[in-house]
Amino acid sequence: MSDNKYTNEFFEEYEKKYTAEQKTDGEKTHTSHAKRNTLKKTRDVLLCVVAIVLVAVLAAVLIFKPPVKTNGQDANISVPSVPSEPEPEPEPPFATFATENTAAFAYAIKSEYGVLIDADTGEIIYQKNADAKIYPASLTKILTLLVAVENITDFNDTFQMTSEIIDPHYRADASMAGFAPEEIIPIRDLLYGAVLPSGADATTALGIYVAGTEQEFAALMNKKIEQLGITTAHFCNTSGLHDNNHYCTVKDMAVILKAAMDNETCREILSTYQYTTTATPQNPEGLPLVSTMFSRMTGEEPEGATILGGKTGFTNEAGNCLATFGKNDAGRNFIMVTVKADYKWKSIFDHIHTYSTLAPETTSENTESN
Repeated sequence: MSDNKYTNEFFEEYEKKYTAEQKTDGEKTHTSHAKRNTLKKTRDVLLCVVAIVLVAVLAAVLIFKPPVKTNGQDANISVPSVPSEPEPEPEPPFATFATENTAAFAYAIKSEYGVLIDADTGEIIYQKNADAKIYPASLTKILTLLVAVENITDFNDTFQMTSEIIDPHYRADASMAGFAPEEIIPIRDLLYGAVLPSGADATTALGIYVAGTEQEFAALMNKKIEQLGITTAHFCNTSGLHDNNHYCTVKDMAVILKAAMDNETCREILSTYQYTTTATPQNPEGLPLVSTMFSRMTGEEPEGATILGGKTGFTNEAGNCLATFGKNDAGRNFIMVTVKADYKWKSIFDHIHTYSTLAPETTSENTESN
């Protein structure tokens, strides 16, 4: 693929064409993601049925099994317990690393910062200013999602939205999910609201629900990145609104996305195209939430690879940002993070073009030739 065609005129024409197609299709569904979500729900139902049957059988055995005699003594007589084996040491955090095969991006990506990582090994395939400090904008919400999910015990619990949460974000021109003051919202809906439309109202609500205040939740975020082995980042808020003390590197964000990928709930949310919230008096038909990323691509555009999930971001200081995970046709998993493109379609094509270089035969030994 030649880089010469990716001019400003190309991106402008693509935006017109893509937007027109979306309007023509109306309420089109994201077919591949819808199928994947349907299959997952079917699988989950089957697993629940199997689990219930197994529990019932086990309970019957425990209740009706007659006492067993061993050497003339009742088996129910307690015997000294044998110390259990020590718990295995936790696996080291996922770490990214360059090798002699790590190369600059095979073509000049439009974003100023970028990294492509083998998600199975942590090896850096391509990089561009990957260790430089960046402002992550709404890519922050990937970490917010991860910390919230790890600290929530009941996703069906509810939270009442307030004007005190909503109004400052409107004044800051932050992206919003659209929840209304006094609306009682299931926590699960807040998670989707934080990621798909990139709602700052939802992220602040999650912070307050989990930790009492957004500031206390930010402390949990910083604790989490320490656990992930990240030492070059600091987070001040849940949404990514600009703050000079709110920063990381694209490599750091790749590590955070890997942790979210490995969490089933986070992965499902980051892979979802559209979701409708629970009906409430304020929103009788629920809020239709659409992924800012999947409204700009289907994920199937790359040649020989598929982009499975991710998150967009934008502030004036951060530019257009995008973090994605996907795999090539050989099943090899990748993570890509780019920051500071000057046009949203440029960041989208940075990822489409780069994933298209990941043919099944691509290995760490030949990345330099790509």
